[in-house]
Amino acid sequence: MDSFSSFPECRRAFTLIELLVVIAIIAVLIGLLVPAVQKVREAASRTTCANNLKQLALACHNYHDNLGIFPTNTLYNVDQNEKAPNWSFLARLLPYIEQNNLANQGNIPTNTIAKCQTQIKSTIPTFLCPSDTVSNQGLNAGDPCDGYLPAGMTSYKGVTGANWGGGPVGSANWWGTDPQWVNPDRNGNYSGIDFGDGIFWCQNLFVWNRRVVRIGDITDGTSNTFLLGEVLGARTIDNIWCHALDAVATCAIDPNARRADGTYYDPDDWANVYGFSSAHAGGVQFALADGSVRFINNSIQRAVYRALATRAGGEVVAPPP
Repeated sequence: MDSFSSFPECRRAFTLIELLVVIAIIAVLIGLLVPAVQKVREAASRTTCANNLKQLALACHNYHDNLGIFPTNTLYNVDQNEKAPNWSFLARLLPYIEQNNLANQGNIPTNTIAKCQTQIKSTIPTFLCPSDTVSNQGLNAGDPCDGYLPAGMTSYKGVTGANWGGGPVGSANWWGTDPQWVNPDRNGNYSGIDFGDGIFWCQNLFVWNRRVVRIGDITDGTSNTFLLGEVLGARTIDNIWCHALDAVATCAIDPNARRADGTYYDPDDWANVYGFSSAHAGGVQFALADGSVRFINNSIQRAVYRALATRAGGEVVAPPP
């Protein structure tokens, strides 16, 4: 009998070096896989975001078909926001984005915002970009524009145009805006909030700026004029869907604007963060007045960017391909 036959068969184990090599290979594969997964997710988020913008642009056109004008932002009294029906154009679009029940429950836009505290807390998926992690968290409870009432946020705002700053730098009307963003319209008006040269602004229905915008007023061409754009919740405290002041932004300020030292402005520095921004690398998505959606790079020439924001500026420009 073989003297070794009673011993179990010897089995070869991994050496420490072999185990380390396997771990290193797995780490490399994970390192390659994670960025790829992140790119796929971001591509999907950007596609969803573009679809949201397209749906909102289509809703604006359906609203126009029914009422003959684009939806308005109504600002009755800036000092008593929650006591007035200061509804945004987004609130007026609720019936056109399958949110008719919500509009009916709150009798929006007839009721005041204060009477609709339950309804304004609603999170509307069409108003939110998947990449905007702040706005997707829920409610904005720290914004004075709606009387500090908790309200659902938005990642999309209407384009007021390209005039901004309140007045010339150093004048009594100047808002303290960074001089590089100060820009008058063709008539010398710097107040983009009250008299925007784009498609949306805050309209006082009692007194001075009761203008409305129709398709025919967009003489620069619907395919050459911004309608809506993205705003990142982390960059501004003014981003609730229900209120007029929070639902618009200006293209006088560059996309994803920064200070001269490369840092972002503070979220409550409203005169410098009332522009457009996004979490998508390199730029911001916009819906044009013809319903198409374009990605606008941060590097776009300022003059072209501003020209695309005006409805009747007479500029000869087209959005970059």
